[in-house]
Amino acid sequence: MRRAIPLLVLALLAACRERPPAHLTTDSSAAGISVNPQTVPGRIALELWTLRPGITLLEWSTGNLNDFAAPQDTQRIAEHLGNWCAVSTRVSELAGRRIIRQAWFYAPEPPAGLTLPDSGSTELARDCTLGLILVRIPVADSATGAGLADSLRAQLATLYGADSTALVFFGSAFWSHIGRYRTETVRAASALRVPPSLAPAEDSAGPSRDVVALALLPSSGVTLDPGESFEREPRFRPPDTLALDSAARLAGLDTALAGALVRLVTTAEAGIARGGWRPPPGDSLVRPLRRWAAAAAGLPPARRAAALYLADQVLERTQCAFQLCQPGRPGDSAALAPLRALGASFTYSELGGSWVYGRSWLADARAVDRDSPLGQRILLQQMAGAFDFSGTCRLGPEGFRRVIDNGERYLARVSQSPISGAMRFYVAEAYRDIVALAQGAADIYADSSAYSAEAADARQRALAHYRAAIAADPASPTARAAWRRAWWLTAQLPVRGTRFYCIYD
Repeated sequence: MRRAIPLLVLALLAACRERPPAHLTTDSSAAGISVNPQTVPGRIALELWTLRPGITLLEWSTGNLNDFAAPQDTQRIAEHLGNWCAVSTRVSELAGRRIIRQAWFYAPEPPAGLTLPDSGSTELARDCTLGLILVRIPVADSATGAGLADSLRAQLATLYGADSTALVFFGSAFWSHIGRYRTETVRAASALRVPPSLAPAEDSAGPSRDVVALALLPSSGVTLDPGESFEREPRFRPPDTLALDSAARLAGLDTALAGALVRLVTTAEAGIARGGWRPPPGDSLVRPLRRWAAAAAGLPPARRAAALYLADQVLERTQCAFQLCQPGRPGDSAALAPLRALGASFTYSELGGSWVYGRSWLADARAVDRDSPLGQRILLQQMAGAFDFSGTCRLGPEGFRRVIDNGERYLARVSQSPISGAMRFYVAEAYRDIVALAQGAADIYADSSAYSAEAADARQRALAHYRAAIAADPASPTARAAWRRAWWLTAQLPVRGTRFYCIYD
């Protein structure tokens, strides 16, 4: 469910435009490059060239009085441009072409000391900084679009320098005439985009194709690189894993047994990374796990917990690589029977058409030795997964309730825990989910009105836990992530995504 744009934010943006224009550098002459702003490629190049680190929304608004700025955007691409706090749009025409330029702004960098504002105000949004510029030019047919895309590619290559690295971006599978560029701080790309619905009859419709160009800074959190995630809501995870060889040393069992398991993981992961991996039969994983479990059965609690943890990591990371994710029909799990006999649990995912390991050995490991350093790491992993590793939302959609309940009980019981900062962060994230759900972040999958009554209290509780996470270890990555989240809530900006609300659809 979408909600109306907050009136206070719109008022702030309108107020920004009333101030005298500020100078924004668009002149590329210092680089000795000729750019003609009376041509469409030249105009687009200069639009991208305005991207510089540190330009605030306030500065941009005062220098671009004709823009329309808002904290919401309904385009599909908006979901793939990082966690932005405002977008500023201008539509102009040149040489018969419509040019749509959008500037996207992101939360500011955390200050030294991670000091947060004392009270909330939508005026904080003016401190959001420019991180990405996107330009679109609708074209009537592919031939025209190809010519314009090629001219733009030549212009941007002279301005930024060409980059031959492969490109992956939202919808880029349908791009052609692609150019990619980079400087020390800026990454940029351009292309002709033809939507897949038009591909069979490319030139039968009106101007539905676009020549696109974008430039971005690292502060946007967006990437053009293959293999890197560009989630709308970056999922920061505090450090919570233990290396396999470290777990093996804690278990203190025969090094040959441990080495066999570790090699299974490294061999499978390296083979998959290289490509051409040929999955071996599942029993080549089951046999060493069975030997490991037999050796670990009589160990004292701390060592047994480490042994269970190692077995869990091995199965979680190699199950599919050893053909144990899809061993037949949903009712045919014979290949998993030996692992079930060892205590591993599995759930069949109809949507994924595969068996999902439920991390039962991870839970067993913490039950054996819950307050050791290993037990604390396991608890963080369970918190990150909202205690449901079924892959099917088996415990229900409201994982944030489990995170809040377990997290606050743990913090009350172990008030001086070395993982208190990370625990506070996760509990804050869970309360933040309530705020997000009340704002319609789950779309059709949740009734936003069901969360409205508790949203205000949840916001305050989230802020309190974020502040406690910062205070627990101000120099940690967890503290910086907590500052960003707390600043966003304090600025009363829309919370667009959830972390622990589970959707199986």
